[in-house]
Amino acid sequence: MENAGFESYTTGNGVADKWVAYQPSTATGSYRVVNSPVQEGSQAQRFEFRDMNQIQRAHIDQFFDIDPGAEYEISGYFNVESLTRSQIQLAIDYFDAAGTLIDSNVTNQSQLTNGYVRLQTIKVANLQAVKCRISVILLATADDASGAFTVDQFALRKTNGALVNPGFEEYHGMYEVADSWRFGYSPRATLAQKVVSSPVASGVRAQKVSAAGLPYWGYSHVVQVVTAREGVSYTVGGKFNIAELNGSKAQLYVDYYDANYKHLGSDYTDRTTTTNGYVLVQNKTTAPKNAAFLQVWTLLRATADNGAGTIYVDDVSVVGSTDLPLEQPIIDLTPMTSSTKLPVVAGAVGESAWLLGYDFQTPTVVREYELSPILNFAQSNTPNSWTFEGFDGANWQVLDTKTGMTEWNGISAKKFPIANKQAYWQYRLNVTANNGDTQVLDLRNVNMHGYYARPITPQGVWNSAKGDGTITLSWTPANGVTGYNIYQDEKLVKRVSGNVTTATLTNLTNNKVYHYTVSAVNGTGESLKSQDVLAMPYMVARGLKPLVSSGWGGNCATATINFDFQKPTVVREYTWVPGNDAKRTPKKWTFEGFDGTAWIVLDRQSDLPSLPSNTRRYFTLDNTQSFLKYRINNSGTAGDPAYLRLHDIQLIGE
Repeated sequence: MENAGFESYTTGNGVADKWVAYQPSTATGSYRVVNSPVQEGSQAQRFEFRDMNQIQRAHIDQFFDIDPGAEYEISGYFNVESLTRSQIQLAIDYFDAAGTLIDSNVTNQSQLTNGYVRLQTIKVANLQAVKCRISVILLATADDASGAFTVDQFALRKTNGALVNPGFEEYHGMYEVADSWRFGYSPRATLAQKVVSSPVASGVRAQKVSAAGLPYWGYSHVVQVVTAREGVSYTVGGKFNIAELNGSKAQLYVDYYDANYKHLGSDYTDRTTTTNGYVLVQNKTTAPKNAAFLQVWTLLRATADNGAGTIYVDDVSVVGSTDLPLEQPIIDLTPMTSSTKLPVVAGAVGESAWLLGYDFQTPTVVREYELSPILNFAQSNTPNSWTFEGFDGANWQVLDTKTGMTEWNGISAKKFPIANKQAYWQYRLNVTANNGDTQVLDLRNVNMHGYYARPITPQGVWNSAKGDGTITLSWTPANGVTGYNIYQDEKLVKRVSGNVTTATLTNLTNNKVYHYTVSAVNGTGESLKSQDVLAMPYMVARGLKPLVSSGWGGNCATATINFDFQKPTVVREYTWVPGNDAKRTPKKWTFEGFDGTAWIVLDRQSDLPSLPSNTRRYFTLDNTQSFLKYRINNSGTAGDPAYLRLHDIQLIGE
C-alpha cells in the first residue's frame, strides 16, 4: 500500500495522496487530512458526512497488484466519534485480469470508540484474482444518516509460514481478540472472550476463550491461517489453561486447504478435563497434496446442550519439518493413472519426448523400479540413459540416474534399487537417449516396488441413504488403503476394510443431527479426517410444503429458489435430485433463512463430487431457529453456463 499513514497530502482536496475518494451527491460534509487525532505520525484521514440516504456510501479506495491464491490481511486504526443510522466498513475486493469483481470480504463497525482501535479484514485471493481494492466506507443504513470518524496507519500483510502475534501480546482493538487473530462463535451464545494479563504462560498477555449457553456442537474460538506446503510435517502447539468445562471440551484443531480454499483434511487434539495451570497441547500432521494453507484453531466445543467453558491460550506455534514415513514391507505398487506428460506444469529441465509419468494419488515411497522392453524388440529402441524422479509439489527430484544401459533382453526385466525413503505422490521416468534409434522407444512395463505412506484424506464423503435410526455414508476409494475409520461427533464408531466405500450406522436417535468424518488407514498410520458431513435419521420424513414465492428458471446457470411458509418453521434438512446431465447440477450455493431483516446463511456448499444420475442428495442443517422464508441461492453449475437442472426439492423439518 502507498501512503498507508496518510502522511503525504499535496492535492488540496481533503484526501491524502494515492487514495481515491467518492462522496454521494446528496450528502453534505467533507474529507479532511487532519493533524489530530492521530494514531502515529503527524496526519490522519477524516470522514464527516450527513444527509445521506439509505445505502449511500462515502468511501476512499486504493488498488494494488496481488499474488493469486495468497491470503491478505488488511488492518487500520479507526477513531469513531459519531454514527447515526450508519456504520463503517473496511472492505477488501478481488478482481481478475478483465477487471471483474470475483470475491470480497468486509468488516463492519457500528459502535463508537474511545480513541483509536484496530480493525482488520482477512480474505484468501481467488486463483483468478490479480488486483485488490481496499475501501474505507461510511455506509448509510437508513435515510438521514450521518457519521464522523478518523482513520490512520493502514497495513497490508500477506500470510506466510509463521503465525503473527502467536503469544497474543499485541492488542489494539475493542472486541477483546488479539491482533491478527479472528474470533468466531455459535449464534445466541453468551460470550466472554478477553485479552487478559493473568493468567499467562509467558509475556504479559494471553487470550481468554469463554462462552455459555452453547448449543450441542456449538463453539467459540480464535483462529489464524498460515501457508503450508504439501508433504511437510507440521507440529502445531499451544499452551492451554483450561479453567472450566461444563458440557464442553477444549480443542487444538488443524484444517488444510488448497489455493482455492477447498478443504483437504482436518485433525485435532482434545482436552476433556480442566488443568492446574498451563499445559502444552500439540498436534502433528503432514500437509496433503495441493496444500496451500493451514488453519489453526484454539476452540471451545460444546458436547451437550447449554455447554459452557473457559480456556486461556498462550504461545501458539507452527513448526514445519520434513519427516520420513515409517518403513513398511516392500510390495508391488500400482499407480492410479499414467500419462506421457504428468504433471504438465512441472517444467523440469531436460524433459524429453520419452517422458512417462505415474500418479499414485497418495504419498508413496518407491524403493525399486524395473523396466521391461517389448517382445521382439530391437536393441536400438531400448533406453540407454534416463533419470527416475519424484515430484515434491514444487520440483522434480532426481532419485536415480542411469547412462550406458545396453544388452536388454525380452525375457527378464532390469531392476534398479534406489536409496529413496521419501514419499512422493508422483514419479516419472525421463528417458534422454536410447540405444541408437532417435525416433522410437520400446518399453513394455515400468513396475515400481515400495510402500505407501500415510494415506490421503477420503474424498467425496456424503450421506447417501437414511432411514429409521440409520445413516449410510459413502466416499470415493483411495489408493494404498487397508481400512477406513468412521467418526460420529468426533468419536470412532466404526471400522471397515479398505475395499469398502460405504458404511451404515445403526441404533441412532431419529431427528437428531450427527456430525460425521471419515479417515483412511494403512500400515503407516491414519490420514487426516474428511470435512464434516451432517446427517439426520428419521422414521418418516416430515416434508414441508411452502408456498413457492418465486420460481427458478432452467435456462440459466444461477438461480434463487424462494420458499414462503404461513408460520415460522424450522427446516432441519433440504434435499433434491440432480438431473441426468452432471454439468447442469449446482456447483456452489447457500441455503438461507430470512429473519425479517437479513438473510442468514444456514448452509454453504461448493465443488461437491459427481454422483450417479437421479441420486438424491441430502443436506442436513445444524439449525433450530424458525424462519418464515427460506431460499436456495445458487451461483453456478458444474460446467454448463446456460442450464441448471434440479428435481424434487424437499424441505424437511418441523
